[in-house]
Amino acid sequence: MKRYSKSPDCPNMAKTTSGMQVSIRTFQATDLASILNIQRESFTKEFCWSKREVQRFIRDPRTTCVVARSGDLLTSSIVGYCMYRHAGRAVQVWDIAVSPCHRRKGIGKALITYVWRVMVGGRLRQRRVVCVVAADPSGTMRFFRHMGFRAVGVIDDGCRPGVDAFTMSAEPERQVEYINRISRYYNAITQEY
Repeated sequence: MKRYSKSPDCPNMAKTTSGMQVSIRTFQATDLASILNIQRESFTKEFCWSKREVQRFIRDPRTTCVVARSGDLLTSSIVGYCMYRHAGRAVQVWDIAVSPCHRRKGIGKALITYVWRVMVGGRLRQRRVVCVVAADPSGTMRFFRHMGFRAVGVIDDGCRPGVDAFTMSAEPERQVEYINRISRYYNAITQEY
């Protein structure tokens, strides 16, 4: 099931910080099992969605799901995904996960950057990305802060009793320009060597 076609303004190939080549594309029905596996590896049972919940969420016309694939065409596998919903003046990231054995390689960054480039490229009217992140030591908040998100609110017991959550927000236009500036600088330095 393909809700949105790829934007010509948004390249679907990314090279991660570890040099791994990753392609990002919209969800297809055959990706469901991989998404559920990554979810089970990434979250405790109470935070995993059922197959039916994921299917219902993806069928919603306001929702987009993209997957990150590593490897070449014959041996590629899904290593991460991001589900987001168009909500008024913002895009809300509902779920993002990367397979534990592929973390800290830039795949999460590639997924969020893809969403930002689609937004800034003009396909979406929204100019802000929001998400709700548990206030726990898992590194999720650190990831979103590194990506330019800032905490804009607190939800008491937002994830489960005793675990608060933060509403975080970012403005992609600023972030895409920052990422492009860093990329140009990095490319200039690496060409000198």
